[in-house]
Amino acid sequence: MILYRMKMSYSTQPWFDKQIYILVDIDDGSSPSYRKSATWKNILTREKINAFFDIMEPISDLESIAIIREIRLEQIGI
Repeated sequence: MILYRMKMSYSTQPWFDKQIYILVDIDDGSSPSYRKSATWKNILTREKINAFFDIMEPISDLESIAIIREIRLEQIGI
């Protein structure tokens, strides 16, 4: 599973957040000149958002493993 977060270059925007997401769907649109719209699911709250694909960046494998491990430990109460 590839995890994503918003690029820090967008941190000054009012819609920026530091949450971790997984990609649900990409709408390629009818023209290659348009930005790709995507649906993302927050891994903690399971809420879905719509945001352009290019404002997100993948998280490294090692960091993803650590995040998933931490979430699972919280789920079992450790």
